[in-house]
Parts: sequence; structure tokens; C-alpha cells
Amino acid sequence: MMFIPLMSFSGLFTDQQQLGATVLILVAAAFVGVAVSRLVPRDRGPTFFGVSAALALVAALAYSGLEAAGLALWLLLALAALLGVFALVA
Repeated sequence: MMFIPLMSFSGLFTDQQQLGATVLILVAAAFVGVAVSRLVPRDRGPTFFGVSAALALVAALAYSGLEAAGLALWLLLALAALLGVFALVA
């Protein structure tokens, strides 16, 4: 059985290549989200579909084994949780 060692969590923040890949994935997800939200009519909830498309892209990349996409997925989920808290407070 072959074991593939994964990078440690702190190693994702110190490796410039992984951080660069994470930023590129987040930018691509933002472009996909905006494109999908512009295609969906206003009465159908374009924001929901745009966010869902962006999360689906990042989740698919993370599922395929890209470690930087896993970090991007955690960052997007943390951002969504923070926005939810801010919406409740404000």
C-alpha cells in the first residue's frame, strides 16, 4: 500500500507555491461565481447560485487532491461563517 505524505497545516502557510496556488484558486472561484450570478435571472437568486458555483469549483479541486484547494475551501467556509455572524449582529 502506497502512502502519500500530505503537507502539514502550518506548512501550507509557509510554502510560497502553495499560497500562490491558493490565491489563484480563490481568484478563479470568484470569477466563476460572478459569471454564474450574472447568468442567473434576478428572480431566481443569483447570489446563491454564484456562491454555490464557486464553492463547487473549489470543492472539486480539493476532492481531486489539490492541497491548496483544501486550504482555499477552509478559507471560503470561514469567510461564509463570519459573514453569517455579521449578518446576525448587524
